[in-house]
Amino acid sequence: MKPTPVRRLLALLPLLLWAALICHGSSAAAPEAVVALEVPDLLLHGVEFAVFGFLAARWVQGETGRTGATALLLFPVLLSAAFGAADEFHQSFVPDRTPDPVDAAADAVGGLCGAIAWLAVLRVRRGRGTGVVATAAVLVALLFPPGTARGAEDGTIRPEELRADVEFLASPALRGRASPSAELDLAARFIAERFRAGGLEPLGDDWFLTFPLRFRRERGESFARRVGGDRFAGRDVSVPAWSPDGEGAGPLAFAGYGVDGPDGGDFAGVAVHGRVVVVLDGLPRSREEEARRDPELLRRASAEAKAGAAAARGAVALLVVRGPGSGTVDRLVLCDGRVLEGRVEEIPGGYRVTRHGFRRFELPPAEIAKASLRDGRELRPAEDPALARVVLPVAAETFLVPEVEAGGPPERGVPPLPRAEPGLGLLGEGGPPTEGVPVLLVSTRVVEDLFGLPVSDLEAAAARGVLPATDAAAVVRVRTVVEERPVRNVAGLYRGRDESAPVAIAVAHYDHLGTGPDGEIYAGADDNASGTAVLLALARALRGSAGTPRGSILLLAVAAEELGLLGSRAFVRDPPLSLERIGAVLNLDMVGRGVADELTVVAAPLGTSLGEVLSAAAEAAGVRLRMTVVDTPPAGVPPAGGRAALDLPVPDRPSPWFPRSDHASFFRKGIPVAFVFGGVHGDHHRPADTPDRLNPDRLAAVARFALRAVLGIAEGGLAGGAGR
Repeated sequence: MKPTPVRRLLALLPLLLWAALICHGSSAAAPEAVVALEVPDLLLHGVEFAVFGFLAARWVQGETGRTGATALLLFPVLLSAAFGAADEFHQSFVPDRTPDPVDAAADAVGGLCGAIAWLAVLRVRRGRGTGVVATAAVLVALLFPPGTARGAEDGTIRPEELRADVEFLASPALRGRASPSAELDLAARFIAERFRAGGLEPLGDDWFLTFPLRFRRERGESFARRVGGDRFAGRDVSVPAWSPDGEGAGPLAFAGYGVDGPDGGDFAGVAVHGRVVVVLDGLPRSREEEARRDPELLRRASAEAKAGAAAARGAVALLVVRGPGSGTVDRLVLCDGRVLEGRVEEIPGGYRVTRHGFRRFELPPAEIAKASLRDGRELRPAEDPALARVVLPVAAETFLVPEVEAGGPPERGVPPLPRAEPGLGLLGEGGPPTEGVPVLLVSTRVVEDLFGLPVSDLEAAAARGVLPATDAAAVVRVRTVVEERPVRNVAGLYRGRDESAPVAIAVAHYDHLGTGPDGEIYAGADDNASGTAVLLALARALRGSAGTPRGSILLLAVAAEELGLLGSRAFVRDPPLSLERIGAVLNLDMVGRGVADELTVVAAPLGTSLGEVLSAAAEAAGVRLRMTVVDTPPAGVPPAGGRAALDLPVPDRPSPWFPRSDHASFFRKGIPVAFVFGGVHGDHHRPADTPDRLNPDRLAAVARFALRAVLGIAEGGLAGGAGR
């Protein structure tokens, strides 16, 4: 019976409705249930257009009555290819969507599969079922090609869970996770709980490997005083981290900018022995161009070099004037959230900020949100046009800030870290400095009291080379205290089948910079909540893995990386397992930005096949790997049993960042390492490094790669290497 127009329309309606659903899906976000399944995009396209091809073949057969393979395959494939191409073109107008010709090809293949399925249905109806098995095999081969199916462990790596972990670690509640801080301890407990939930085991009695940090503090007992005059302390003086404690008293001597040279430099003709020497900070403007060409001159212009030159000439103390002009500034907070520290000069139409190395930033007043003065005042040029002519000199050196406020003594308990560069006042394995003379960085108010002259006159005298003399004498005291605070690495072990097999370690630092003096939070989402979140994803994925690897896998979250890799140094200095058992280390640092399907890795195989393991892991995870290999040191790697005493130099080529993350501590011990690193961006060590700027799909891709890498290492995939 010939179909009526209504019947024809009803037969065509399912095809039209499905086409509309495909078009709608390309304009909307995928449902959470679909995202949770982590189905590859190509497979989704294949399934969508398999249904489309099935309905198209069904409609063609109903319209024409033909059941031949040519008619029922050709039209659905051509229609699927055309509709798929149109759909990809449509996505070019959809925000956050990018057309992909590969997807269009998958659409055509899906249409072919659907048409084959309808052809098989017709054969079954006619009692010819011999082609059904073959048709099903074709469908499976086309829609589920090798490599698209993921293991059980991959099913637990979900972008939304990685995003949630980053959002907690980089949340305002954790206030930047400074080492040490109560917020860092909270992050450590969070990581340990996630390790426990993932079925990992602690290495010892608990999840924490505790080590101490030692700091110097200035408690307001340092001062500078003219004999017979006022005593200056508190905010008028500050202690450089490299200055020894001590006291010096004697006549004053002014040595200009205090820059040494072959002919004595600024000290030529100045009586220094037995005196308290005063110098200006930095270099005169007339020598800045020379310093840009001469790194040695730049080094001699540092306050530490000036102190060494004064001590060598017999000085008893050194005072460095913090910045030229009238008044000193800690820092400038710009309207876009950036913070600049350096010397600020007035220029036509605004200010010039000169940082270490004479990097310059020229700013109109409207871009400066706030300038914090050392006397407690704040200037806001962006809000007050009258401040556009104010000169704002800034201290160029970092120092120990006395913990004395106008409201009284500091609160007892846990003192905050000193402000400025991370780790300021941090002691190494030794004690406080003992060599040299006591040094204070002082405000211009102090120097004007000592000499009875404005600093501008002293600058002018230094420029002319005619230095003022004085009969005044001064007393300088530097007094600090040493405090110790514990911080914790967090370690979770996924135990393998063979206790004698190599252990694979995945490491990420979970600390960051804390907060600034105005309460701004350095969230550290990419640096390094991102790598820490990947560790937590590995814990979940290992719990769901199909089998147990031969060797064990250690997930290690380390603290105090921002203070100089101190957490990883503490681990290798006092390891909870023999260093000889470690097969290789995978370090995850700043891995949350960029495209999802391309990773950059710097590997140091040290004679092993680590590079091949990483390449295989990338292929299995479906990501492109850009790998750079660090050469084995010329001295080679000593045989097993020699790692504890080893201290290999860490190369800064081919990547200048290679020595600056936690894998470097393991490399020094001759352990093969791989550094997964997304690169430095404009928000690095800025408050703008927030979770919303990360790509959760990239985090998931890194986790899939890292999972396969550590499983490959633990399974005994490393071959070669000295002593192995």
